Parts: sequence; C-alpha cells; structure tokens
Amino acid sequence: MKDGKEILTIMDFSGVYEEERFYNKEWIRWIDCRGLEGTFGYCDPQAAKWLTRALETLSPRGLHFIDSGNFHYVTYFWIQKIARPFDLVVMDHHSDTKPPAFGNLLSCGSWVLEALEGDRQLKHVYLIGVDPAYKGMIPAKYKARITCRTREEKDSGPMVFGSRPVYVSIDKDVIRENIVETDWDQGDMTFRELKNTIRWIMASCEVIGMDICGENCMGPVTEASIRDNDWINGELLNLVKRLDGPNPSYKAS
Repeated sequence: MKDGKEILTIMDFSGVYEEERFYNKEWIRWIDCRGLEGTFGYCDPQAAKWLTRALETLSPRGLHFIDSGNFHYVTYFWIQKIARPFDLVVMDHHSDTKPPAFGNLLSCGSWVLEALEGDRQLKHVYLIGVDPAYKGMIPAKYKARITCRTREEKDSGPMVFGSRPVYVSIDKDVIRENIVETDWDQGDMTFRELKNTIRWIMASCEVIGMDICGENCMGPVTEASIRDNDWINGELLNLVKRLDGPNPSYKAS
C-alpha cells in the first residue's frame, strides 16, 4: 500500500478531523461531507447517490478514514468499486449484520448484510473482535458466508483466510474504552492486539484497501478523546505505510 498519492483519503462528515493532526505531513484527498443530509447512522437514497458520485473516479486502494462508526456503511461504497472476487475483513465490536430497521435504508448496523446481498464480487466476510451477543444476531442464511471470531475467541490462534484478496474495514470501537473513546459501546481488544492483527492480515493476504472509522463526534467531545483518536489514527497510518502484502495491486477486472 505504498502508493504515494493513493495512500490517504479523509471523508469528513462531522468536522472532527479538523481537530486532529495525524494527516498533516501526508498528501491527502479530503472529501467534505458535512453538508450532506440523510447520513447519520442511515444513508438515504439521495445521500447514497451523492457518495457514489463522490467516489466515482477513485480507486478502493489505499487508506480511507470515514469518520464516526455512525458512518461505517461508507465501506459499502468503497467495496462496490472492486471488480474482481474478494473477501471482506471487518474488525468491529458489532457484527453490522442486523436487518435494516427502516425499510431498506443502508445503515451502520446493516451494511455487511447489504454487501453480501448486493455485491456480486464479495464472496466471504471475516468478522474479528465481535461481541458474542452480536455474533448470535447473524441471520442463519448468511452464516455460511461469514466467519466470526468473537472477542472471547481471540486466543484461539490467528484467523485463517482464503486465497482471495481482501478489503479491510476497522471500527475503533473494537478497542478497549480506556484506550480510546468512540461513539458506541466498545470491546476489549488492546491496541497492540489490533496492530498485530493488521500485521497478520497484511502478511497473509493481498490487501486491496483499508478504511478506519470510530471517531468520537457526539458531544461533548473532550480534548482527551480527540487526542487519543488522533494518536491512534497516526499510529495506524504509519503501520499501514510500512507494510505491504504479498501482492498489493488492485485490478479493475
């Protein structure tokens, strides 16, 4: 993923990234989504059209910061751009496999199911760090296409992936709350465990691209919260810049 100008995209929905500094020395592509309505938690059809157009000319390669976990569904728009068979690796305290609560609106809690239904190139999903209660909510019809490693199973050895390339999506709510504060209830993964898992993925797989969410944007947001999220974002950015998978190329067909 050492791709120069393709390394970093920031999608700013809440304005929180303006308070952070992890990207200051990087070439970045900044997508201002702050005036976009119908995006918080759920993505209405007009917002979906806007996001599709905003990403139309962009590659899924590189690292994408996509704001709070309330916007985790944005991963759906990035992976729609992958035009060959791939697997999705999601590190999250939640499974994001709940059926939509409001009609068929794409949401931060349903986007994994939407991807399995609507993306012909997506073959399998690996969930890492999920709370056991959320694992139990995965609908039976999808279980054959989802491998779920709960937080209680983290000591059972490294996750074994298939031979297809992967796209990686990380929600920082998988990390312990005493390390970083997000908008949602959180897991118990240490930051070292998160980094070691990323290293394992990138050593084992061809990584097409990666996104990170989990900013704390629901007030009041403390200076400590901004500082901790900023630091973790910078650490993850530097980690990904130093690592390459066996064959990190993106192929459009």
